[in-house]
Amino acid sequence: IVTRAAVDEKRRFLVTGDKDEKVRISRADNTRVIHSFCLGHTSFISAVVPIPSSDLLVSTAANGCVRLWRMTGECLAEVRIQGCISAAAGGKALV
Repeated sequence: IVTRAAVDEKRRFLVTGDKDEKVRISRADNTRVIHSFCLGHTSFISAVVPIPSSDLLVSTAANGCVRLWRMTGECLAEVRIQGCISAAAGGKALV
């Protein structure tokens, strides 16, 4: 089940995130053609954001994991933010 979707600024790719922890990058003009998958999240995808003027995107998952990807599916960075958000909210988990 798709939880989030976005299109890059040049309208080349449709980026979707799902409940099965996958980010899928499909051709926007024919979504049956899969360009790549971004695999590695361990919780359902809560956001996908293509970064303008680049071949990069950011995804977040419900467990507070934020990942930076190339559109090829290569993970460039991972950060877990749940503790920071929880501490800033007075101990209440927001993610």
